[in-house]
Amino acid sequence: MDGLYLGTSGDGRQVKFQMAGTTGWVDVQDVSLRFYSDTVRLSGYSRYQDSLVHQVSTGLDGQEPLAYSIGSCPSFIDPDVFYFSYDGHWFYKDFYTMSEAMRTGEGRAVNEEPWYNPWQFTPHRTLSSLTNADGNAALAARGITRGVSPEDTWPLEAGQSVLFDAADLFSKVQQEDWMNARMMFALAMNESGAGQSEYAVDRHNVFGHEAGDENPDAASGYPDLLACVQSHAWDWLQKKYANPGNEVWHGSWFGDKGSGINVMYASDPYWGEKAASFLYRLGFEPPELITRDGSEETPVYDRPGGSVVYVFAGPAMLVKTGEARDGYLPVRSEAPLSEGKVDVEIPYEETDIVWIPEKWAAEQPEPPAPAALSPHSGAAPVLSSPLLSPAGGSGTRCPPGCACTSPAPCQAPAVPGHSVHPVLCRLWKNALHTPTVLSSPSASPVYGGCRSFLTSCTPERVSGVSPRFPAPGTVS
Repeated sequence: MDGLYLGTSGDGRQVKFQMAGTTGWVDVQDVSLRFYSDTVRLSGYSRYQDSLVHQVSTGLDGQEPLAYSIGSCPSFIDPDVFYFSYDGHWFYKDFYTMSEAMRTGEGRAVNEEPWYNPWQFTPHRTLSSLTNADGNAALAARGITRGVSPEDTWPLEAGQSVLFDAADLFSKVQQEDWMNARMMFALAMNESGAGQSEYAVDRHNVFGHEAGDENPDAASGYPDLLACVQSHAWDWLQKKYANPGNEVWHGSWFGDKGSGINVMYASDPYWGEKAASFLYRLGFEPPELITRDGSEETPVYDRPGGSVVYVFAGPAMLVKTGEARDGYLPVRSEAPLSEGKVDVEIPYEETDIVWIPEKWAAEQPEPPAPAALSPHSGAAPVLSSPLLSPAGGSGTRCPPGCACTSPAPCQAPAVPGHSVHPVLCRLWKNALHTPTVLSSPSASPVYGGCRSFLTSCTPERVSGVSPRFPAPGTVS
């Protein structure tokens, strides 16, 4: 994976980088330096029909990239142009322009406002319709046409999945806990290899609960799939990732390493994008979002002009629920409320709303409707564009979470929900006006030496867990 180099510490021991929506520091001995050239395969974005495709580099020397569609393409992305972006919000047609803009703070992106992919940044406290027919159609696009019996064990036969005929369970839990059914189903698809992973089959665990990089076999077990989905909604979302009082909370959207569940849930910096890719292919129509870019805090109030309920320290994604009153807009709360305070021990209600100043809600563009999609594995379609060569060889593309090494076909992930292709932690440096590439010598299924900076790039993790890494923006 690659990122943008932004600076070096005064003692020369650490380098500052940008990747997946965040900025952090990494020890210089964990990376090596290479000069940038047009022959290096970089990550970037391009348009395919009506979809935005993210190409993620897996190596410096011509290795085939991972590529997947992450949502409908914004209007500022032109056909047949390759765009650079290491935050997913500002896009550039030229690497040198992007490098200088990110280092100097001068905005020369093709878009005038930061873009937040609505499939990636919709909060979980929204509702959607999901039936078994919807879920089965998404599975059929991956060649899955039947479910499992109680006697089945992993590995399953081709065409089987624990998620087949199971989408109704997600809708049931949505009714109980007000967590978006399609978002939970999309995440289950991403984390469980479409319901075919070992933990999904033998432990009824389709979300990778407790399957950490250090010890994936510590994954939780459940009596059945419904119990797993209920635990995900209540124990993992309501009490943790959608709970402003919990240290892992950075917003209840899938997100990236800058905000959302991806900050703490997974070491993969593009985990949120991959979940969004599945959500996009489920035909999800995102709501209109009020977005705040995190340049200043976003407090929300219990009533117009009232008391602060909680504060978004970084980017905030808000869904309007009604009309303005006394200069304030009602938006859906991240968590259930009791007497104007967060209370995650009680059920969430439709009346759980908070208020923001109306002036913050600058007009947002209507989210585009999902593009008409041809059935395939859920990854990016095979492109004729030379900008995106097929991954996996032989004109095929790997779905998110698979390992592809040309010309071999896709391989099952070793750790559910985690990509197992060799990772090269690439950072960029502008030395003597020549961007250069930093590459880690480590390449392991669970990110090897790269894991630390992928999971320790927020101030909380840096100061509280990994003191080797100074907080973003500081030099030690």
